[in-house]
Amino acid sequence: GTAKETELRTGDALKEAKREALEYISIDIERSFWFGKRFQDTFNGKPRRFMGGILDQLPAENIFDASAKTDGVSYDDLESWMKDLFKYGSSEKMVFCGDLALLTIQKIIRQSEGSTWRWEPSTKEYGMTVSRLTTPFGTLVFKTCPLFSQSTSSGLDTASPVYGFDSYAFVLDMAHVKYVYLRNRDLK
Repeated sequence: GTAKETELRTGDALKEAKREALEYISIDIERSFWFGKRFQDTFNGKPRRFMGGILDQLPAENIFDASAKTDGVSYDDLESWMKDLFKYGSSEKMVFCGDLALLTIQKIIRQSEGSTWRWEPSTKEYGMTVSRLTTPFGTLVFKTCPLFSQSTSSGLDTASPVYGFDSYAFVLDMAHVKYVYLRNRDLK
């Protein structure tokens, strides 16, 4: 009643509330795509299912944990990692990462003498700003993910650092990624 009849100078409050709700829903969906845990239980007598995100589906042998390296990640480590990344699949892969992961990779490449790897300036592709890194093994297309950068690392210069998702980087071969949905299960 009253809210609908109130005239606001800032625009339609109901329209803004709907836009905001859709934004929150899309953030939750994205969070599920990355970090969801596959799970099934019963709630109010009905089955309830949760999808597994990308992190949940990665085999342990496909995870390069830079925090396990006591002396930091070197250019040699990065080269070995790149060789393994491009062993199978496309010669161009997408990297979704946090700010700290991108900064670390840029520093390693910048500080290595004689590197033939080439950063291309940021460009817009499919409405996203991306950066490209061309290596002898293939090309990586980097996109920083705001969702990752919100979970920040701390104490990096201490004996026991805490790593947030800003230090994560997911490399995906988009030619082999497919969104599979359940029919008649869309949001209403």
